[in-house]
Amino acid sequence: MNHCGTQRLATERLILRRLAASDAEAMFRNWASDPEVTRFLTWPTHTDVNVTKHVIGTWLPQYEKQDYYHWAITLKEKTDEPIGMIHGLVNDDLEQITIGYCLGRAWWHQGIMSETARAVIGFFFDQVRANSICSYHDPNNPHSGMVMKHCGMKFEGTRRSSDRNNTGICDISWYSILQTEYRSIAETERLIITEFTAEMAQDVHENSLDEDTRRFIPDEVFETEQEARNVIEELMEQYQHTDGPLVYPVFTKNGNRNIGYVQLAPTGNGHWEIGYHIAKKYTGNGYATEAVRAFLRKMTERLAVSEVDGICLAENTASRRVLDKCGFVPVYEGQGDYQGKQQEVYKSICRMACAERYALHHVPGGSPDRTVRGCGNSL
Repeated sequence: MNHCGTQRLATERLILRRLAASDAEAMFRNWASDPEVTRFLTWPTHTDVNVTKHVIGTWLPQYEKQDYYHWAITLKEKTDEPIGMIHGLVNDDLEQITIGYCLGRAWWHQGIMSETARAVIGFFFDQVRANSICSYHDPNNPHSGMVMKHCGMKFEGTRRSSDRNNTGICDISWYSILQTEYRSIAETERLIITEFTAEMAQDVHENSLDEDTRRFIPDEVFETEQEARNVIEELMEQYQHTDGPLVYPVFTKNGNRNIGYVQLAPTGNGHWEIGYHIAKKYTGNGYATEAVRAFLRKMTERLAVSEVDGICLAENTASRRVLDKCGFVPVYEGQGDYQGKQQEVYKSICRMACAERYALHHVPGGSPDRTVRGCGNSL
C-alpha cells in the first residue's frame, strides 16, 4: 500500500484533521465521558479529563508513522472543536484497513458519521491504495451498522462471542468493501464491472497471453507486466472524459478474480463500438454476455447514445453468439477492416430499446459462451 500518514480531509460539512493535545477538554466533554457513546466501545468511559489528556498523549507520537491513521472530526462551519473521531488499523499483508469510529451524542442522526466514513474510505482507496476496508459492530448497536451500509459496505456475517466491549463479551457483525466494489460502475449477480488501477497490471498481462487473444486480437497481447501497466495508465486517464475508449475490467464476485474487460470505443460521427474479452480459462460460463448486457445499460445511458455497433471476425462464432444474445442485429458479413487488416468480418448493431425488450425474454447470462473474444478496437 502507499502509506502517507493522517492527511487533512474535507467534506461538504466536515474537516478531518489530526488530534492535538489541546483537544483533550473537548474530547472528554463531547464523547469520551459519555457512557451512552462508549457503551459499545472497547475502551472504558473516561472519568477525568486527565485520562483523556494521557490517552491523547499516547496517540500524538504515532503521527510520525506513515501507516498511522487517526482523525478528529470537526464541523467546517463551526469552531475547530472535535465532536468525534475515526481511525484505521492497517494489515499490510492483506492490504486491508479496519476502521473504527465514535461520535458525540449531540451530533447523532445527522449523517455526520456516514459522511466521515465515506471520506476516509475514499482516502484509503484513492491515496493509500488499500484492497479492502472493513469494520464491525455489536449487533445491539444497529446504528453503527447503518453507517457501514450507507458507505457501501456489505454485510459478511456475525461472529458469535468473539469480542469484548463495555457491555461484556459480545457478538460482532462484520462488513467490508473491496477496491473493485468502491470503483464499480455496474454489477450483476456474479460480476462487478469496475475501474482499472495500476495494481491490476499483472492480471491484465496474464489474461492476455492465451492462444485466443493471439489469434483474434493480437494487438492486445502484453508480453510483460510493464506493457500492461503502461496501457492501463493511459486508460485510467480516459475516465475523466467521455471521448473514449472507455475500458473497464470485469471481476467475479466469488473470489474477486479479474477475468477480462468490457469497453466502448468511439468510431467517429458519434458512433460507439462494443468490445469485450474474457480470458480463456474463464470462458464457458456466460460471463461475457452477462457483462456486456450490464455494461451497455449503464454506459449508453451515461453517454446518451441509443445505438452501439458490434464487430468481430466472421469465424469467431462464440463472439457472434454474445452479440446475438445481447440483442445485436446483423447488418453485414464480408470483407472489412479489422485490427488494421482486410478480413472476413461480422458486423451488427444494437438499438438499446430493442435490446431491453430482448433481454426481458432471455435469462441473464444465457447459455455458456465457449471461447468469447473481444470485438472491435480493444485494449
